[in-house]
Amino acid sequence: MRFPHEVLFAACKSAGMLESAVYAPASASPVPFDVQWVRPEQLVLGDEAISAEYQIEYETAAVPPVKHHDPIQVGLVLYRARQPAQVQGDGYFSRCQLELV
Repeated sequence: MRFPHEVLFAACKSAGMLESAVYAPASASPVPFDVQWVRPEQLVLGDEAISAEYQIEYETAAVPPVKHHDPIQVGLVLYRARQPAQVQGDGYFSRCQLELV
């Protein structure tokens, strides 16, 4: 039996747990989509500081494949992909690491 991912993502959106984003590659029209922030905190500098990498998770089918340095606007802030997006698990969701532009 297949897990209904689309129901879960719709429920997250209804609960206000998703952010609006726009994928705007140079070679195509901008694509609006919804993302969930994934902010893993990492200790750096000998455990003296915490660094959070910007990462989003989204429905893979919502946007074309995200490539290295493609621009993605989340809310009012512009980021770019640090590397190509990675498909997760069964392929329904993808994750992409971002950096500020």
